[in-house]
Amino acid sequence: MSDTSLDLESLSERMARIEAERSKLTFEIETQFWEGNGGSKEFDNLLRRLQALDRYAKRTASALRKK
Repeated sequence: MSDTSLDLESLSERMARIEAERSKLTFEIETQFWEGNGGSKEFDNLLRRLQALDRYAKRTASALRKK
């Protein structure tokens, strides 16, 4: 297997992990919201983590498109 294949495989696995983490964070955010914790510091931190994860996903997708 060539280095390019390994790179594509690792990027694909990274995207799968990002999507799993995104689903988990979305569930946590929804739970916090429906429990009435929408303005809490923990809620804000979850939103920041989701934003950071989205930025990471965009960078990974960009790298994947370049391959």
